[in-house]
Amino acid sequence: MTTSTTTLKLPAPLVKRIAALAAMGSTTPHALMVSALEEYVARAERWQEFMKDAEQADRAAEAGGPVYAAADVHAYLDSVIRGKPARRPKPSRN
Repeated sequence: MTTSTTTLKLPAPLVKRIAALAAMGSTTPHALMVSALEEYVARAERWQEFMKDAEQADRAAEAGGPVYAAADVHAYLDSVIRGKPARRPKPSRN
């Protein structure tokens, strides 16, 4: 992986907290910050994808696509989570 250098100006108390966490985790402050940034960026990217999917689903529903009763969906998901047999809910509007 190619890397580039950047500079962050951090408040002194935050630098101390990062150093303390890094020491407890047997890593370097640099590695801890890189890991934190990677996790944050990945989470933000997942959120953007989720929002894009939600907007597409909303447009499809508004255009007359199938919609499902929330209670039916919740009951289905509850059964799936508990490992019980479950039938997929049927659309309340096609």
